[in-house]
Amino acid sequence: MLRRPKQTPVVVRYEQAVYGSFPFWDKGYAILAHSPGVTPLWLSEFRTACQRFGERPALMTELPNALFSMRTPTGHYLLVGVGSPGSDDQGRPGALCFHGLFVTAREFRKAGFDPFRLAGALKREWSAVETTLAVGSWTLDPLVWEDIYGLDNDVDRRYLTLMLMENRKVAVESSSPIDKLAERVWFHMPEKVRKRASVATLAFANGNQFDLVALPKLTGVALDRSYVNNDPPPKPVSESAPLDLRRKQRRRWIAAYAVAIVILVVVYAFTRE
Repeated sequence: MLRRPKQTPVVVRYEQAVYGSFPFWDKGYAILAHSPGVTPLWLSEFRTACQRFGERPALMTELPNALFSMRTPTGHYLLVGVGSPGSDDQGRPGALCFHGLFVTAREFRKAGFDPFRLAGALKREWSAVETTLAVGSWTLDPLVWEDIYGLDNDVDRRYLTLMLMENRKVAVESSSPIDKLAERVWFHMPEKVRKRASVATLAFANGNQFDLVALPKLTGVALDRSYVNNDPPPKPVSESAPLDLRRKQRRRWIAAYAVAIVILVVVYAFTRE
């Protein structure tokens, strides 16, 4: 049984903003509110990321709550909860709203660069009275779990983890968010990989080029050659932790050969005397 040491609660602070189309106004898609520290450049990056998320397919009558996380060109981390107000300002169904958290690298490090530890701070429902937002904070629960995901035999999780560690990107076909799977992947990845990797538990387009993304349909989506997918099911991955075992074995063989050569040289030197 794996055990984690007790830790004191940690508070992560963030700026925030809301973007979307709402039935209570006639502005189309626009910024509803933001906290005082959000700059116009941050808002521009947030708006662009949301627009690249894509439009909800007409056949999808309900929008499951989704999450995406990425690093922006200005260097902060953007965590976004995607929801729906039901209809847009013209009464048409399919509208989306986005709650974005702007987290500095210093603050995000407190969460181990894991967006799922801050998922509880994301809201999906908004009203016309919410025209301003304060600087936000989220208290992380102490790490006191035992074997939270541990040595599981989840082949999908191990495969996705390995691909991301090898700097590959993965597209998964799914009509519902893959939050649980993505959360397990992030839990098992080294912090240095989490620090650079982006994720969308569901998206309708891939303009943001997420490292791990779930899409309702992979056909018709432009994916560059860095992408792999897990359909058909992936080949089994080694039972060991998702490190590059081949590199480890190669290093061991090189070390063994080096030791053997040193021994041969020493033996040869003594026999010559």
